[in-house]
Parts: sequence; structure tokens; C-alpha cells
Amino acid sequence: MKINLDKIIHFTKRDKIFQQGIFTLIVIVLTVTIISLIIKRRRANKAKSMPIQHNSQPKEVQTCEQMMKQLENNGFIRLKSYRPFQEEDLFKYDDELYSVKQFKSRYPNAKGFICYSDSSQKVPYNYIGICDADLIHEFMVEKEKYYERDVTLSYVARILGDSLLFNLSDIWRMKRKVYGQMFHFYQYHQLVKLVREITTKNSYIIDMNSQKPVQLISHFEDILGEWSLHLFFGYNASQYDLQSKLKAAYNNARSAILLLQPQNIINCLDPLKEVLLEYLYITSDQIKSDPDYQSKPQNNITWFLLNSKEVQWNKDFLDQICQDIIIFFFAGRDTMAHTLQMMFYYLCIYPEYKKKIDEEINSLNGDYSVQNISNLNYLEAVLKETLRHYGPTTTILPKVVMERHSFMNDKVFLEEGTIVSLAIQELNYDPQHYENPFKFYPERWFDENLKQKEKKIFMPFSYGSHKCIGDKLALPVMKMLYITLNEYFSIDIDPSFKLKLVALIQYTPSTQIPFLITKKKNIQSNNEVYFS
Repeated sequence: MKINLDKIIHFTKRDKIFQQGIFTLIVIVLTVTIISLIIKRRRANKAKSMPIQHNSQPKEVQTCEQMMKQLENNGFIRLKSYRPFQEEDLFKYDDELYSVKQFKSRYPNAKGFICYSDSSQKVPYNYIGICDADLIHEFMVEKEKYYERDVTLSYVARILGDSLLFNLSDIWRMKRKVYGQMFHFYQYHQLVKLVREITTKNSYIIDMNSQKPVQLISHFEDILGEWSLHLFFGYNASQYDLQSKLKAAYNNARSAILLLQPQNIINCLDPLKEVLLEYLYITSDQIKSDPDYQSKPQNNITWFLLNSKEVQWNKDFLDQICQDIIIFFFAGRDTMAHTLQMMFYYLCIYPEYKKKIDEEINSLNGDYSVQNISNLNYLEAVLKETLRHYGPTTTILPKVVMERHSFMNDKVFLEEGTIVSLAIQELNYDPQHYENPFKFYPERWFDENLKQKEKKIFMPFSYGSHKCIGDKLALPVMKMLYITLNEYFSIDIDPSFKLKLVALIQYTPSTQIPFLITKKKNIQSNNEVYFS
């Protein structure tokens, strides 16, 4: 028998390769096993030091119905719609949000509410409203990264999508930083002083119309609108007829919103942005015409933008600034004007509160410095109580879940696309926080228990890192406007007026409140200060 040595050698080599492969595979398996054991042991040790989790994340994405069931099982109340009794409430109680305000009285242990309709409905949605202080903190601070502003309406995104209100990118952080410089002490003092000058100037117009009932809110809007524009343009705000153009565009846009005509909103506000862009260039050129402008701080945002190393002064960025101007003008003006109107209304209804405010103001002996104004605690309490009762908005701008995540200490998982918001009115009328919540009672703000939790439950200017950038300026500005107007006029209300509140774009009287104006003394205006 002939032996083929070549084949024997071939098979011997193949066996060696096979053996080497088996050995390598065994080494890999052993290595992976050892590493896995080490990881498991480390995880086990880590788990011992961590709090017990309530449940693990479901392997599969839940349906909306399953998510809503989880929320129901953890303290949320299911509603057929957000405001199911709105028309009935207006007819019975003269307040479209009466049932909304009763929510926490009816469901004292509720964490919030949920509204859900399946895909068979014409407008499917899943909406969560939170009115629990701890959950609000979790939503607005701890889990903030999982949410974005709900800009579901394309026309809103088209007009204001890059503004400070909606854009949450690095540009948002940079703009917040630059704008925030305007509210340092020097500028803060000058801006509050400016309110007094503008209010004094507008008091002439109020006086000329005092023979008949006056709608003060229109004057408040003019005063605060001019003040808001001064934030961006400085003295240019009074040189150009910006406010009338903004007011006209706003009124047209508001009508378009009420009539559900989104294209008309774009038609109103797009040309306005072009006008604002032109004035930004004019203002910047005037500022830079002074060779020493960098060393001469001015009391407007344009100057701070020009002197910021982080700003790229190009058309795209300036377009975003124009969007911010629109937000500042309408949000700041309307919010404070509405609050002041409702405060004057309450002071006419409750003259005993006005008497206390007058005594507090008289104690300043005409020295209306920012420091002294900040010490007008009773006036501040009245403003806060007004904001609690009839703040201009009924909810903080909703956010949409961008990434599935746990909520309520892992008791619930919120699915992508869910809309979440703060139920402000429900929280403001919670009897667990505010005794006898339907009563207008400024003294409640001196209660120590309320002071301790005020930051967690009272948020008229939103909450967390995205709260209103001018929140610390709003109260002093409204105080100064009240002081100045009260100095020149006695204000009462038409006795035939009956307050009815509706919730459209804002939460506001169905008809403007007619005030009766009587002049106390001659109006003295210092135009040199105002136009400097």
C-alpha cells in the first residue's frame, strides 16, 4: 500500500490550524465570560447603593391609551377636553375658566389632568397638564432635555421659530446672556426711571380724554410698548413711528388668529420684520458713528449686541433679533398692561387695599429710587394677587416630548409626541396652597408658609431656565407706572360695568373696563430726561 505523505502532511497542518482556532475561540469565550462576571458584580454592587426603582422600562413602546392609563393610576384625572364647560361657565359664572379654577377643589389629590382622543377623532391628540409642584420641577428642570417647544403650527414656526421664545439652541443661550446684561443694576435703574418719564408724557393724553370713561389698558399698552421698543432701539424708538406699525400688525394678526387664518398672520408680520431689520441697521449705524461708542455704554440691546464678541452681525442673526423684538413688544406689553388693568379694577372694588398702598407710597416722600420701590411690599402683594387671579395666560407654552423617557420617579413613561404643559390656573386656585383661593386677599403673600413654597407654586413668568428673561424687571416697572399714574389721577370704575372673563388668545375681560378719571394735580414732564 502506497502512503501519500503529501496528504498526511496536509491533514496534519489542517488539524493544527483547527486546533489553534478552537483554542483561540475558547480563550475568547473565557475572556468574555470573565468580563461579563466582573460587569455583573460591579452592577450588583452599584445597585445596592442605589434607591430601588419602581419599575423597569417597558420593552415595547406603549400606545397612547396605555400611557394615559399609567398616568390615571398615578394621580392624573382624565378629561374629555381641556375646557369642557367653557361656554356654560361664561353663562353661569361670567368666567370661562370657572370650572378650570375649581379643578383642585374637586380633585384635591390630583397631580394634573390628561386629555386623549384616538385616531378616529378629527383631531387626535394626547395632552398632559401638570399642577403638582414637585412634578413641575421634574418636568421643567430635571427632565428638560427631553422636551422642545411645541411649535406644531407651521405659521408660528415660520414667523417666530428662531426667536428667544422657541429656539432652544446655543444661539438661545448666547442671546439670553447678551440680553441679560441689560438688566444689571445701572440699566435696571435707568429702565425703571424711563417708565416714569413715558407714563408722565402719556398722562397728558389720558387727561385730555378724562371727560368720558377711559379704557386704561390702551394707555398702558402705549406706555409699555414704547418702553419695550426702547429696550432695543434706545432713543430711536421715539424718533420713528415703530409703535403704530407694530400695533397695526398686531391687531391684524390677532384678528387672523381668531378667524383661523394662518396665512394672514404671515402676511401681517413678515413685512414688519423687514421694517424692524431696517431700524436695527439705522440704530447700529448711529451708535457706531461715535468713534468711542465701545467705551460709552448705552441703555439699549443694540449697543450690547454690537459689543458682544459672540454675535455675528449678519442678516440671519438680525432676522432672529427682529423676531425677539416682536416677542418682547407683544409679550411684555400685553402681559403687564393686562395685569395693571386688573389691578386697578380690584383697587376700585376694594378701596381698603388702595388706602394701604397709598400710605406705603406716601412714606417714600417722593423718593422713587429702585431700592425704595422694591420695598413697597403691599403694592407687590396686590400685584402678585392680581397675577394669581387673572394672569394674562392660562398655561405656560406647551412642550412636546422629543424622546421617550421615565416620569414621576419611573412610575410612568411618556411617549414621543406627547404634549405637556403647566396647568397654571389649576395650581393658582389650589386650596392646599392658597386658603380660600377665590378670595382676592393680598395679605396672603405675607404668610410664612406661602413664602417658603412660593417659588415652586407661583410662576406667572414661567419656571426653570426658560422663564421670562425680564421677570425681575416686571414688578418694579408695574409699580412705577402705578405710582406715576396714581400721583396725577384719582381712578374709579363705571358702576354699571360687570366683569366677564373670556379665554381666547389671552385671559381677559370680554369688554374693556371703563375707568372714571379725575385729575389730582397738574402734570409735570421732564422731556430732557425722557429724550436723553
